[in-house]
Amino acid sequence: MKLVLAYGVGTFVPRFCALLAIFVYSRLLTVNDFGLYVLAIAIGEFSDQVTSNWFRVGFLRFYHPGRIADGPYNLNSLFKFYAYCTLVGTALVWPISFIMVRTHTNWVAFAGATSLYVVGNGAVAACVNVFRGEGRAFAFAAMEMLRPLGALAAGVTATVLLVPTFRTCAYFGFGCHAAIGLTVLARIWPARGQGASTKGWVTEIVHYAWPLFFSCLLIALLNISDRSQLQWLLGPNAVALYAAAYAVGRQPIDVLLNAINVGSFTELVKAFDADGPTAGAAMLGKHITILLGLGLPAVAGVAALAAPIVHTLFDDRYWQAAPPLVPLAAGMALLAGLKSFGFDQAYYMLRRTGVQVVTLLVGAALGIVAGFLLVRSMGLVGAAYGAILGNLSALVVSGFIVYKLLPPHLIWSDIVKILFSVTLMVLALHAYPVANFDLWSLAGAVAVGAGTYLLSLVMLDTLGAHRLVRRLAGSRFRTS
Repeated sequence: MKLVLAYGVGTFVPRFCALLAIFVYSRLLTVNDFGLYVLAIAIGEFSDQVTSNWFRVGFLRFYHPGRIADGPYNLNSLFKFYAYCTLVGTALVWPISFIMVRTHTNWVAFAGATSLYVVGNGAVAACVNVFRGEGRAFAFAAMEMLRPLGALAAGVTATVLLVPTFRTCAYFGFGCHAAIGLTVLARIWPARGQGASTKGWVTEIVHYAWPLFFSCLLIALLNISDRSQLQWLLGPNAVALYAAAYAVGRQPIDVLLNAINVGSFTELVKAFDADGPTAGAAMLGKHITILLGLGLPAVAGVAALAAPIVHTLFDDRYWQAAPPLVPLAAGMALLAGLKSFGFDQAYYMLRRTGVQVVTLLVGAALGIVAGFLLVRSMGLVGAAYGAILGNLSALVVSGFIVYKLLPPHLIWSDIVKILFSVTLMVLALHAYPVANFDLWSLAGAVAVGAGTYLLSLVMLDTLGAHRLVRRLAGSRFRTS
């Protein structure tokens, strides 16, 4: 439990800091500069996802405590491959920046700042994946807390004390991020430069993970399509307004679901490898049920409180455009999370990662085409609808395939209780008056919603509703 908590905290803190940076920089920067900041992160994440993330997933599948127990191992070849991937990702930033922002700002300065972000991501990923593979959860958590806090502090301090522009916050914030990652990597690399060679591991990992390159490419295209289309058709101001809703609606849900996944991924693989497909399917069903139990009320709460949240966290430049987009962004996050952190885990357990490409190809194609058409006719809302269509189609296709390969044993009795409790929570939030758009009123509404949801779940268990749900569900549903 301590290890799961450490991994969860280590995943939560950088995402929380990224969310906090959005709120802070939206107030410190002009709308145009804030849009450039958001776009730089989106391009950096795209480059990193395409060039490096596929190898990281494969690395974690093969580098784990059970395999390295007879170590030590020389990780030079693995670190060098990480470095090559990061260099390719950095090179990719430059043509993308030229295409996307050359008419809006100095694209060379923009690409330089974004390159720092990609370099930092590559160095940090090499370190934290080694920590995860060696089971050093607390070193993982320390690293993942140090680098976002340092980057946020450096960027905000420089922006406040110097000039409040995109270049200031990006070069100081992303630069600190890269410096921390490279410093830690320089310390851990020599200590893992001795022992049995791992040259063969690179080939083994690449053979396993190369289909993930296409998966990562399609995921990255699906994730960046909405903001890139807005930038291309409407400019940085539209990206900034969309980012406000994206930050409120999608990022908190992503943080929550990814934190659960980080703590559960190793256990899912271990259950499948050690105890067989039946145990793996049972664990996968429980995992998806937990994702629903935490993700669905979070989406409903964010959607119900969209206007108060935006008015509390952003200034009046964002009040009109952002609130209608928040429920759409939250729904988008839940669909993407259920697929990536839920059903798609079956492909990693079965080592059939190539199948995942099919599901993503459908989603990316539909999302990009629909988004491009809808942005032209509907503006900001069209970008959100396009992303929702893409993620929904990918989830449906993935669920269909997973039920053919490794049917998860969903706990339907708990899912029914979750749906009932979420309904009560939404009714309670609509009945709770948020008279003033301030932090205390918002905190009160959140407490009412969370309290109603948790109390409903407890009451359903206490009153024996589990047996009632089983009786009503009959033989159609599997229960725990």
